[in-house]
Formats: sequence, structure tokens, C-alpha cells
Amino acid sequence: MKPILFAEGQTDFTTNGIGRLPDAISCTVTEERNGQYELHMEYPIDGQLIEEIRYSRIIAATPADNKGMQPFSIYRITKPLSGVVEIDAEHISYRMSHIPIMPFTASGLNAAFSCFSNYAAETNPFTFTKEGNFGTGVANTFKVTEPDNLRAFLFGQEGSIIDIYGGEWEFDNFDVILHRERGADNGVTIRYGKNLTDLKQEENVQNTYTGICPFWRGTEEGTTTETVITLPEMVIHSASAANYPYQRTKVVDLSGEFSEIPTVEQLRTRANRYIAENDVGKPKVSLSVSFVALHQTQEYADLTMIEHINLCDTVTVDFPELGVSTKAKVIKTVYDVLLDRYESIDIGEAVSNLNGSMEATAEDVAQAAVQVARGESDDSYATKA
Repeated sequence: MKPILFAEGQTDFTTNGIGRLPDAISCTVTEERNGQYELHMEYPIDGQLIEEIRYSRIIAATPADNKGMQPFSIYRITKPLSGVVEIDAEHISYRMSHIPIMPFTASGLNAAFSCFSNYAAETNPFTFTKEGNFGTGVANTFKVTEPDNLRAFLFGQEGSIIDIYGGEWEFDNFDVILHRERGADNGVTIRYGKNLTDLKQEENVQNTYTGICPFWRGTEEGTTTETVITLPEMVIHSASAANYPYQRTKVVDLSGEFSEIPTVEQLRTRANRYIAENDVGKPKVSLSVSFVALHQTQEYADLTMIEHINLCDTVTVDFPELGVSTKAKVIKTVYDVLLDRYESIDIGEAVSNLNGSMEATAEDVAQAAVQVARGESDDSYATKA
């Protein structure tokens, strides 16, 4: 669906607004797990609605496969280069960065959500809900010790909602949903070294441990003599260790796992559990999939299911030469709004840190405000002479 331009204060995005933008040259939406959610558009200087494209106006666009339209507020309009204006917009949820929250203490996740409205220093149009089973941790206390913006309390800092309760955020217009697991595992499998000829492996087996050397250290009851317990075989290897060019063994202190001196068999049992829980022997996956490249390859026929995965979905990555498979999440998507397909996806270990992008956005907004106040706003470049 073609992107649509709306007025600054619009909250209903089911109409045609100011008008559609069918003459956009390009339009992509980038979303990261618990992170960035932005739109980038290239628009011709002589486009039909160029005079209407201004700061704070809203562009509604499809952000991913099988998803509804989402609103993005314009925060940067560049000078035209070769007749093309570049427009950057952030998801409407970024408005939470300008809603101060005053100090409070809440007993549990639901109470914290209520306090985000009750202790907001400005009108808070966002509603908060949770999906999935958060276990007993849902009752953990949440504290705001000093005023800060609402978005900062969601993720990206110590003591945030994600830090206390875990989960994965979804931003749907003014609805904010915390999922225990946002995505799904629909059985999509990628085979590294086979049909991954157009994928880039950022981090490979060189950073993978193939086994562990466990030990326990402590004192026997009633004595002051320190004892170290190890295994007769010293090392427990993963099932796939023999497939690696050489062994990479990690020394693991399991002293904290026992309240008293363990037997060798107890230490071995715990070590085997450690290998299973930490996927020892399985490569850490960090893949970047370029769909522009994939559409030009014969191997693409085997990867059609990738087109229909979404952010936070889980995929299986096979390493045939190593004889192992590992699970990994989709942590970033770049969606081509005009072509209705992904431009790229990233699969790997997710990082919940938005501090950098928040600071950059705040700086951009502040700079734009100064320009408007001085009459220097780049908005003039988005209008016809």
C-alpha cells in the first residue's frame, strides 16, 4: 500500500489524510527488537504533495509483512540533492520521549502500566498491555526514583521495564504491548553454507566453545582446608566438538551451584546441564539477509518462507559441516513499503539498548526546533519555489 500523509495532530489513520504519496521514489521502514522504529523516504522536489511535507506531519506506511499501516512523525527533511528530498520519520511511539514521568513505586507490572498514566507530567495518549505468561516475576516491584521520559523507562537502561520483567515490545499506533515472546517459530530453516550464498555471516564458529572444564572450589564442613573438585576426564565436550578444526574449551566455576561439596557424579551432571542450557558447541548466529540479492539467485526458491517472517520470530539455522542446528531470533527488519517486501533482515542475538538512538533523535529534534525558531528550518527545502 502506498504511504499516506497526515496532519500533525491526526490520531485516526484509516483515511486518506492529506493525500497518498504514490510518487515517492523510495520508502523503507526499519524496526529493531526493543529498539529503533523509523521510516526513510526519498521524494521528488516536484512531487504532488511536496508543499505539504513538513516537520511533525505524519506518514502512515506498512512496516512489515502482513502488518497494518503505522504512523511515523517527520523529524528531518534534507536539502534536495539532484531534485530528491530525503525524509526521516520516527514511529508515533517516540512521542513518549517527551512525556515526563514523576517518581512512583508500583507493585507489579500491571500497576507500573497504570502509573505511567497517573504519574505523567503531560497528557499520555498511550495504552499499555501485556501478552503471555511472565511467571512470578510479573509481581516484581518497579520504581521510578527520579523524573525521566516515559520511553526511557521501557528499555535501554538499568531498572527499565525490560530489565525488571523481560519481554519484547510491540508498538501499534498508540497501543504499546509487552509480549513475553512477541514472535513465533513457524519452522523456517536456513542452511548456512548451502542456501546462504547471499547472506553475510558476521560472527562465526571462531567464537564458539566446544566444551567445558568444570570445577568446584570450597571448604569441607568443619574444616578450613580448601578443596577443588574436578572431573577425572577433566573436560566434557559437546556432541559436535569433533566437527570443529580445534577444541575451544571454557573453564567453568560451578561452586555456586552446590550448597555443600559435590560428588564427581553430581559435578558431571551439573556440567552436562550447563552445556545444554548454554548451547555449548552451537555457533552464535548473526546473519544479515539481503532480499535484493536473493531475488537474483537460483537458490532463492528454497528461501521463500523467509519472506513471511516478522520481527522477533525464531528461525533454525543449520550448520551442515558442523552437524549442528541452533535457534536465533529476527532482531531487525528493513521493509520496502513501495514493493511490499523485505529489503533485508538481521538474525542473531538481540541487544536491548536504545540510548544511542534516543540521544541522536533528541538532538535532531532540538536542532530542528532551533532552526524553526530562527527561521532556518530545512522545511523550506520541501516546498516549491
